[in-house]
Amino acid sequence: MSGGIRSSPLLASTAVQRLTARSRRLRRWFWPSTDDALARRRDGAIALDAAYRALTGGAPAPAERSALLEQAKSGLGFDEMIGRLRRTDRFLAHDEPLATQSVRDRLERDIRLEAALGAATANRLIFLHIMKTGGTSLSQTLRKWAGESRSRVGIPLDDLAVLSRPQLSRLRAVSGHLPFEVLDLMPESWTTATVLRDPVRRTVSHYRELRRTSVPHRDLSLDEFISSEVYAVPSGNYQARALAHSIDLASAWIGYSPRRRYLEAGGDPDQPNPLQSLFDSTPIEGTGEELLRAASANLDRIDLVGVTEELDQLGARIGALFGVTGVQLPTLNASEGPPPDVPRAIRKRIEARTEIDRELYRQALRISRRGGVRR
Repeated sequence: MSGGIRSSPLLASTAVQRLTARSRRLRRWFWPSTDDALARRRDGAIALDAAYRALTGGAPAPAERSALLEQAKSGLGFDEMIGRLRRTDRFLAHDEPLATQSVRDRLERDIRLEAALGAATANRLIFLHIMKTGGTSLSQTLRKWAGESRSRVGIPLDDLAVLSRPQLSRLRAVSGHLPFEVLDLMPESWTTATVLRDPVRRTVSHYRELRRTSVPHRDLSLDEFISSEVYAVPSGNYQARALAHSIDLASAWIGYSPRRRYLEAGGDPDQPNPLQSLFDSTPIEGTGEELLRAASANLDRIDLVGVTEELDQLGARIGALFGVTGVQLPTLNASEGPPPDVPRAIRKRIEARTEIDRELYRQALRISRRGGVRR
């Protein structure tokens, strides 16, 4: 089955919601009460053909049908099959006219709503959430302040890169594990914010998250994490990378294929977010001094800067943009428990590996303590 790059932001439109409802009707009409029938060729082929026609406007090729049915015997369920069909080039081409009309209808509705409410759109915030700096609670609070339909919280870099200009213009808040370079994609003037963390604590937190969420890394030792070149990105100057690294995001899916470039670099073919993975895995050009200079300059260009230890102060300043006072951020994604005691020798090695991040953290701390705003 062809696996086209997911190159349309319209997959999140109401058109897809209608197709989802259609797929549920297909399940009632053609599917037994469990997904086991998909593994039985006769019933499975009937339902598969019906779903394929509904979603793509045509019948699957014999090789595609055989492949899907074989996968079903290995446990492929109905919803998984629908998800795969929606990532094909045939679905994107079939759905485009309906989806673009739905997006236009939604934009028209938003404009009418703004006119009725007199909603101001001057205050727009993009939160560059560097991983493991404690910004999850701030991101989720942003959704409440900006409104569900006017925010994109936790948006992957791959999805933000393909949002259209009108869709971006409708938003009041955007957050995600987004690098500084993403600002090149934003069409209007946005208030920018970010949080930095003590690099030793951030590195250890990243290590613990990797062990917690990835089965192959359950037995990974902290010593290996900070010594092996395999983990050089997450255990190194990760915050400096987020602030200074560049892969020409503005040309993604226009001048180059992120998936192809990522695979050529030895990436995982099953990676759902190749653009983000490309950013995270490609080497940074230049010396350490050049990296520090570029990251420091970009940090100084961010409007609101905070540190993890003083996150409520940054939350209060961001809340003021949305007319909110008395901000008290919830505690989210705090499953790590208390920070472990890091042996002195390992701490020294982390400090040596994150020397640039240490300087950036000191800079962020100075900015935070003078009110969190740039000079």
